[in-house]
Amino acid sequence: MTIILNALVFVVTCNFACNALQILPFRPNGNRPASISSSPKNQPMLTIRRVTPEIDASDDKEEKTTLTLEGKMSAASNELPKTSIEDVSEFFRTQAYRNLLVTGGGERPCTEVEITSGQLSDWKSRCLALGAYQPDENDSILSVLTRGIKFPGLKVATSSLIGVKYIEKETMSPRYEFVLLANEQTVSGLAPAVWIFRKLTGADESGSEGNSKFKSLTTITYDEKDNGNVVFRTDGFLSIDITFPKFLLKILPGDKKTIEERGGKSIVKTLDKDVVQSMKAFEKAYSEKFNF
Repeated sequence: MTIILNALVFVVTCNFACNALQILPFRPNGNRPASISSSPKNQPMLTIRRVTPEIDASDDKEEKTTLTLEGKMSAASNELPKTSIEDVSEFFRTQAYRNLLVTGGGERPCTEVEITSGQLSDWKSRCLALGAYQPDENDSILSVLTRGIKFPGLKVATSSLIGVKYIEKETMSPRYEFVLLANEQTVSGLAPAVWIFRKLTGADESGSEGNSKFKSLTTITYDEKDNGNVVFRTDGFLSIDITFPKFLLKILPGDKKTIEERGGKSIVKTLDKDVVQSMKAFEKAYSEKFNF
């Protein structure tokens, strides 16, 4: 569950960029930006070549292309016994247990932040596009940090803001809606690797996602079975549009359609892995709470 909300864009864009980086044998010369040149036919790998910084000044004139990576997933917990539906509702609404769903089962630091008018406006706009319920000042925004992930010549960490809304209506089961609001990345390492990563992901030097657009919604709910047991369920959706200079397609493993298909599969695979981790922690907390 959590990867949809705090590291989804981070993981997918990291995989996307680092798949390209892994096929590049870096030959850095100084700390200036790098350009890409094709290797001879007997050397299928690409090489990095130092150039002058003027390449950044021409960024606006470069022809751009956009990749759209999408993934959907659904998952359910094991059937769990209950003492009463009221106890289940109380457990579900407890913040400490809720936060397990956005921190990989408690593996990542998480804090609640004060909602600004700008964040609330952005949240409402995203919910409108996603078909989610509109938030208000009584809802919560969480800041979640990930551990730094290392790649050859590169280290990337991220901080994400997640909008959390609890919904309880007579016509449906209680549920949470988690909406990813913002991602900020910290990138360090070899200058050529950092430059290419930022180009591919659209991230600027401040860590904001300049050319990257995303939509992400995860719904968590529970149902009471005929035998009296309870099942927790999650449904997630993520769509990422990444815009970057078209010439960088030459260093990626496949054409645009192939990359988009692989990206979608990567999203689903990553979601599934993280959901299992979060669901196990949630089930464990539930069982310990009620001594099952």
